[in-house]
Amino acid sequence: MTPQELAQFCREQLGVEAERSGGIFYSKPELLKRGDVYLMGYNPGGDSGPPISEELDNHFAKSVSGYEQTWQHRSGTNDDGTLGHRDVERLTRYQRGLKEFTALLGYQPGQVFMTNLIFFQSHDGKDVKYKQDSETCWPIHEKMLSIVKPKIIVAVGNGNAGSAYTKLLQQKRHTIEPSSKVVKEANHGKYRLKGFRFSEDNRDVMVLGLPHFSYYNVKPNQDLLKQFINDLAR
Repeated sequence: MTPQELAQFCREQLGVEAERSGGIFYSKPELLKRGDVYLMGYNPGGDSGPPISEELDNHFAKSVSGYEQTWQHRSGTNDDGTLGHRDVERLTRYQRGLKEFTALLGYQPGQVFMTNLIFFQSHDGKDVKYKQDSETCWPIHEKMLSIVKPKIIVAVGNGNAGSAYTKLLQQKRHTIEPSSKVVKEANHGKYRLKGFRFSEDNRDVMVLGLPHFSYYNVKPNQDLLKQFINDLAR
């Protein structure tokens, strides 16, 4: 599938929803190819971004799409770099956690395909409808997953009441290896590390369900996270 064909597929799948603010891609255009890791957050933060249709018109024409610049724009920062709303500090923590966790896996963020479960932007996640919006976006994930064919899917956010991890658990429930599920304390309040393995197209895939990086500190928990990944890989 060419980038242009994928962009058209996204337009057809989203329909009028493509005019909502948000975005699909948080990584360089050239990373939409076979790779080891597929990282999925929940949805874009902020409330002042361009419509998804604009991204579909422009994304694959770019030679570089640095995630730092994309992140800044979609987190509510103004075009001149000034802070657009109070969530910027929290989103910066998210970005730092993302860097630290991808490094733990042996990658830099610029080497990892990144997206969100739900493509529509909202200030705090309350303006999206989990069931309806995740179902609208999921066929696009299936298409992109069939291209990337990852060994690891990182779900950032693993709450039971609607999260990237919950959606993956639901969608892959028929292919999950029954003995593969792992749940461990995350060393932060009631947060847990959750994971499972599934098989698809003769590939074994690990799903790592992590607490949201805006609230969970990766660096002091690196040994715990490594043990979690090792337990899941057995």
